[in-house]
Amino acid sequence: MREISNHPTCSFAGKNVQFAALNHGRKRARGITSKMNIVVHMLRVAVLLIGGAVAASGAAAQSVQELDRSLLFPSNADIADGEKLAAEACGDCHRLNGISINPTFAHLAGQHVIYLYNELLAYQRGDRDDESMSSAVEFLSDEALRKVAVYYASLAPPQPVAPATTAGRPAASDPVESGKSAAASCAGCHGENGNSQIPGMPSLTA
Repeated sequence: MREISNHPTCSFAGKNVQFAALNHGRKRARGITSKMNIVVHMLRVAVLLIGGAVAASGAAAQSVQELDRSLLFPSNADIADGEKLAAEACGDCHRLNGISINPTFAHLAGQHVIYLYNELLAYQRGDRDDESMSSAVEFLSDEALRKVAVYYASLAPPQPVAPATTAGRPAASDPVESGKSAAASCAGCHGENGNSQIPGMPSLTA
């Protein structure tokens, strides 16, 4: 005959332990799920940010390509409009043909179109300091700056002055003197002897 224990047992104790373990597991699972949700959310945000940055860089690259295309392959209408704008804003100093008769003012005819556009933009933004130039381009739109640049770039550059002749014979060519003559129109920006005194304007000497 089985003996009856004097110490009563409670079946609820084991169940409570099981319930406690189960609740702890659920809480832990919820915590892990919450952390995973946060990680997933952060990854989604990162993907959106990267996608936005890539799209922005792509748009910027496309904008630069469109700008280069409009400058490098201008239409005849753009050049004609640029001539009208140049007559009003630039002709007094640089002349409409882009060949200055004053050594203070640089020749613009035949200059590279990207260079011309960037310089006009620098004067307009104040990156280069010249009161007369800043005033000339202050109220021009970006499209107008491009048209002025393509107009002057479309012109034939100035030709070197032929050396004087003596008794019907060409005078001996002095390359140094020829260089000085050709560089006379550069002194207005790059300074006499090629040493610029204008902030942002490079010197041409070694």
